[in-house]
Amino acid sequence: MVDWKNVIIGVVVAIIISLIPVIGVLGMIIGGLVAVYLSKSKTISDALTLGAIVGLITGIIGGILAAVLLTAVGGAFGFGAALGAVAIVVAVIVGIILGLIGGLIGFAIVGGKKKK
Repeated sequence: MVDWKNVIIGVVVAIIISLIPVIGVLGMIIGGLVAVYLSKSKTISDALTLGAIVGLITGIIGGILAAVLLTAVGGAFGFGAALGAVAIVVAVIVGIILGLIGGLIGFAIVGGKKKK
């Protein structure tokens, strides 16, 4: 079962870190790690699920923001909507992958310990 409180905390951490120059790329990984660490997932599948959900939500938010910017810029050249659609798809795929990596790292840190 997904612990949505920890997912939301992970997404907020991912978004905040993504806004920091230079280390912003690590935002989704750290967000997935935080969600898994806080929930102290007992199985690898739980950890991967949490990481993927954090990455998906963060990817959608980032993709929409990128799409808005690219649509505005690309609109002047006549292909803004296409750039926006591509931005959303790429952001979601990258978000899921980075969230999964964060989930794996979080699970390695927690070590499969049971909740107390």
